[in-house]
Amino acid sequence: MGDVWDTLLKFFEKGTVGNPLLDLLFRTIEALVILAIFIIGGRITKRFLKQITTRTSHNPNLGALVGNLTYVIFIIVAILSILTIYTGAGFQSLLTLLGIISLAISLAFQDILKNLIAGMYLLLEQPFKIGDTIRVKDVEGQVTSIEIRTTNIKTEGNFQIVIPNGIVFSEIVTNHTAYRSRLVAVKLILPPELSMSEASEKIKETLTNFPGEDIIQKPHFAIYLESTLEGKTHIRVEFWTSRHEHRHVGSKVALALREALPQVEISAIG
Repeated sequence: MGDVWDTLLKFFEKGTVGNPLLDLLFRTIEALVILAIFIIGGRITKRFLKQITTRTSHNPNLGALVGNLTYVIFIIVAILSILTIYTGAGFQSLLTLLGIISLAISLAFQDILKNLIAGMYLLLEQPFKIGDTIRVKDVEGQVTSIEIRTTNIKTEGNFQIVIPNGIVFSEIVTNHTAYRSRLVAVKLILPPELSMSEASEKIKETLTNFPGEDIIQKPHFAIYLESTLEGKTHIRVEFWTSRHEHRHVGSKVALALREALPQVEISAIG
């Protein structure tokens, strides 16, 4: 058995020296093993550092930034190691080569690099953080993660929307949960037989005695006249509530106003 093993080793040693295909094969296997090790190690380290940073810092974006940067460093080292295997060049020569390759990549993959740099800016500037509800163009939902290239959003319908960071960085972003309270409006249509003063008294009574702490009394709620069309009065009721419950509270207030004023129409909640 030992003789067979020695024969195989001698064969492969001769093959790698004299056979370019075998030499290329062994180098490729070595490169793939190194790439797999660095990818797995980078992901494990990224997850570990992200958890540690999130626990020790109040900024969840910082954990994502540290994890992403660490993973990029792992990939760069893996690329340098693979180039060493194929070229046999020194580290300094590889850095020069990497600079030339980086220039070529930056020209060929401008969109990817733009999204990557935009992602870093988003994590540093913090226009929003993980868990916030934002709106970008026609997309609205909760931010679930900020990756190197994309920002992931979960909509109310439980859909995942992946937005390139370059778009998020360059577009107008509305952060619905940046502050602790949220202004909610309920629009009512009063029939001709119900006066504005009578409706206002009922609305004030309903909102003042609203159960629980859903409605914030300071700042106080307000009632505005919007228009009078065809004998009907259109009014808007505005009040402040918790930022996380504004949609549910708006519906509850609309139902309470409908019970207090059964003759009115609810036109909109926002």
